[in-house]
Amino acid sequence: MKWLTGFLACLVSMTLLWAHGNPRGVAEVSIEGKKITIEYGRPQLNGRDLLSAVDNGFVWRMGADAATTLTLETELISQGVVIPDGSYSLFARKKSERQWELLINSATGVHGTQYDEAKNVAVVPLEFEETDSPVELFTIELEPAGDGVRFQMAWGSARLSTKLQIRS
Repeated sequence: MKWLTGFLACLVSMTLLWAHGNPRGVAEVSIEGKKITIEYGRPQLNGRDLLSAVDNGFVWRMGADAATTLTLETELISQGVVIPDGSYSLFARKKSERQWELLINSATGVHGTQYDEAKNVAVVPLEFEETDSPVELFTIELEPAGDGVRFQMAWGSARLSTKLQIRS
């Protein structure tokens, strides 16, 4: 029986390692003393170009493993929708070859494949741009932009971005 307990413990440890086999990344910006943070998994291309290969309507977890998490210490506004301070999961939906949307979702602490459209707080159009050379490691960046913050993610041959306003 002792061997079975050891075997099960090893199996659980191996499963956890496989489930979180990609490095994690953090993008953070501070505006007027308030932080905006995104924590996400950073998959590698490994010769693939997944974003161009998926069908229209596909919802992506924007990273790997656990859902990408947005934490706000201030309110944001996008498309007239107020996004209160707090924590959210981020997803992206492919609308067409060069059109994507950022989905800000109230479900948190979920695996990246657990998307519930009914919990969307905001749906934000993303600007599409082709990169000069493929981005191997998925990357999210945040930077101050006038009265808001510029969100940008890049992977493969695609760069997707938008500006979110700080609510004053």
